[in-house]
Amino acid sequence: RVHGPRAWQPALRFLRPTWKLGPAEPATRVPLDYRLAAGGRIVGDPEGTTSPDNPIGPGQLHRDWSPVGRVLPAPRIEVPEAALADPFAVARPAGFGPVPPFWRWREGHCGTRDEAWLRERCPQMPADFDYRFFQTAAPALIRPRLHGDETVRLDGLVPGGALTFRLPGLVPVAHHAWFDGRAVSARLHLDGVHLDLRAEAAPWRVDLTWRGWVARCPAYHGAVLALASLAEAAGLAVSGEHGLSEEAGS
Repeated sequence: RVHGPRAWQPALRFLRPTWKLGPAEPATRVPLDYRLAAGGRIVGDPEGTTSPDNPIGPGQLHRDWSPVGRVLPAPRIEVPEAALADPFAVARPAGFGPVPPFWRWREGHCGTRDEAWLRERCPQMPADFDYRFFQTAAPALIRPRLHGDETVRLDGLVPGGALTFRLPGLVPVAHHAWFDGRAVSARLHLDGVHLDLRAEAAPWRVDLTWRGWVARCPAYHGAVLALASLAEAAGLAVSGEHGLSEEAGS
């Protein structure tokens, strides 16, 4: 749910200073930007602490630190099921943009990076690393795995009705080779669909990302990428969460 510009207005509650949410100004367009969603710096915090869920929001009010009697900006984007009411509540940010890796939504999947990891595994990923770390979508936007050739329909994001398009029925195939003579062809996963809707009108841009893994070893020579149709790539090896296994290349 989006709103025009609005602010927390100074108020009294049980004779104690607080804030109440003021009315929103009319708006015909609201950028879907995390800078307008809940979060940001803790207003008045002497340490300059920011929200781990959205460090770039307009600011989070604090009962003890925020300066009373001042008009303070309020989020303009909120999750539909939780309208803003309590000025001190820690609201969940809402947005459609990619989530940076150091925000709590993703950072929590990175695993344990302690002295033991630095000493025994670095630069390999921690043993408890969760591959959801690579998911850049906000949690509510994470979809089951796409394969290509699906129809995508998005309602309510652009003027004039639904935005509909079809993903290409193509997949990159990596032709891996090793110095010891082993070779295998493996298809990559389609794991990202990113829409850039910042332009005032169509055509908008859609970027697709595919991912593949292969374990490093001294005998690995490299890979050559080529595009194939989904039918041509059916039945080829595909890397799992821990890379392309030797069995796939036998």
